[in-house]
Amino acid sequence: TYDAVIEAFVAGITCQPGVLYIGQMGHIRTPGVSDIDLFIICEDDCYPALRRTAQSLIETIPDAAYCFTHQVFVLPKSLAPDRCTLFFEHIVDDQKQLYGDRTLIDQAQLPSKELNALIRMIWNTTLFNMLQTSSTTKGLRSVLLLLQSLTNHSAINAVCMGDDPKPILQDGKKMRSDILADSVNRTRSAKQYLERATQQFLDLESTLQTWWQQTAFIERTDQECYTFLSGALQDAFSPYLTRFPKPDISALTPAWQHALQTYEAAVHRAKNVALSQNQPPYDLFFHNGEGIFPSPFNSVESQETKSSSVYSPRPFPFRNATYFTPRQLLEQRNISFADYAQKKNYYGQMGELFEQLCPRLSSTEEEVMFLLSQAKNYNPDAQTFLDIACGVGRHARLLSEHGFHTVGVDASTALLEQARTQDAKSTYVEGDMRTFQLTETFDCAICMWDAYPYLSQPKDLSAFLERCFSHLNDQGVLILDSRNFQKPVEQELTRHECRIDMYHIEVIAKRKTYLDERVHEGIFTSIIQDTGTGESAVIVDQELVRTYSTEEVSQALTQHGFTCLAVHGDFDGTSYDPKTSLHQIIIAQKHL
Repeated sequence: TYDAVIEAFVAGITCQPGVLYIGQMGHIRTPGVSDIDLFIICEDDCYPALRRTAQSLIETIPDAAYCFTHQVFVLPKSLAPDRCTLFFEHIVDDQKQLYGDRTLIDQAQLPSKELNALIRMIWNTTLFNMLQTSSTTKGLRSVLLLLQSLTNHSAINAVCMGDDPKPILQDGKKMRSDILADSVNRTRSAKQYLERATQQFLDLESTLQTWWQQTAFIERTDQECYTFLSGALQDAFSPYLTRFPKPDISALTPAWQHALQTYEAAVHRAKNVALSQNQPPYDLFFHNGEGIFPSPFNSVESQETKSSSVYSPRPFPFRNATYFTPRQLLEQRNISFADYAQKKNYYGQMGELFEQLCPRLSSTEEEVMFLLSQAKNYNPDAQTFLDIACGVGRHARLLSEHGFHTVGVDASTALLEQARTQDAKSTYVEGDMRTFQLTETFDCAICMWDAYPYLSQPKDLSAFLERCFSHLNDQGVLILDSRNFQKPVEQELTRHECRIDMYHIEVIAKRKTYLDERVHEGIFTSIIQDTGTGESAVIVDQELVRTYSTEEVSQALTQHGFTCLAVHGDFDGTSYDPKTSLHQIIIAQKHL
């Protein structure tokens, strides 16, 4: 299960732009109890979306929510050199490389013992409150994971003071083994051992503070550790720590002064990275469960004030979602790309935004004029249109406005609801393009925007063309539109930003053609933010289509009673060129 979850996660996340490295921290020592810890380094401009996408992916992979007990660490590339300063060394020093370039992990210099101890104490300001909150969980697995965390962090505290951590780690391992072995009083044993591990952590944390008082100052002091550090770092974490008095840093030894300056400089770099991506300055620091870096402001009450607003928001209708399945798995299970697309709830998730995000929305009028010219050219008396896989009725709506009786068919209930809302003239029917059955026939049938290439299996394409033939009158014209897949895309990355009503939307599209598999894959990441409330969601959709050639489609049309009349490369009527055309638009006619 763990391996399958990791494989699915890596396959899904590496389809996103900007992923440079993925590593697994630690080991799955106790299946069923252990959790998965992954660490990602990415391009700076991708980290906000990638962090949300990672969490969304976890929510959609079977068993992943169980295997991941906390968020995936996502680190911007420019902060990789600071990884040992902003984290502590232990969190990234035992990594199994899953993807990418490990030199990104290895480039940081190890911190001095003073900086390592400083980072350790800063972790403690965040860690204990988090662990204390987690300790209210009653499940045995949660207790075992918490016990292991307490043991590991106690051992790290010991290392900071120059002590041997092995006895602590061995004791922790024995406690976990004893709990699992005690089938009679396991719950009571777990509670007792957890109390013991918690006390051990507290004792070592207190010892660490005393050690700091004895070693960090030129002259020994009784200053409380966290009050001093919070005051010393108030500039870096303003306004969170401004309540603390600013101490005299010169009282520290030169090595400790340097450690504070090094850490503060790294904090400022992290803040600048966040701000450069239009994120809050402390977006990368633990606060209310967010971020990846620890900081002392988590141990004090936030001084943030939220301004009151008269804005009364409507419910935010979007939720994080990832629709992704490795294409090889679909092939192995003999699942058609059309069936895969229908089972997803992507169109329902995108709702009212789907049509407005269509990259070809502005060219709809041009496309419809092309359709009318082709219909009139080959069937001058044409009065009726059938729009197969009509979606939200982008073409059907305009055809009806031009005076044609138009019926749209689509398998998506969500898209048809939008179509009917916007278009009262056309008739919309729910149906699969391979099996639909209507009570009337038409002078022209269209299938637009890469719809028929979803029919990845020959039997599906055959069933579709049979439906087209049955629903066309004699001399009826069939127009099939798709991208020109004979012009392969090695790898294409595009971004599109827009504002629709109250939503700011960024769509990142990554496309690639796999010639050996005859598959074109598109990964579309939509980041949607409500500009009034700040609520946001990331929706990732995978599009898989078969790269049919003109010859293949023409042969299939002939086998089903059609005559191929023309192939165009765009909606301006230019001829099709497999090397340069954007589209592959096939015009065919039914003959009895």
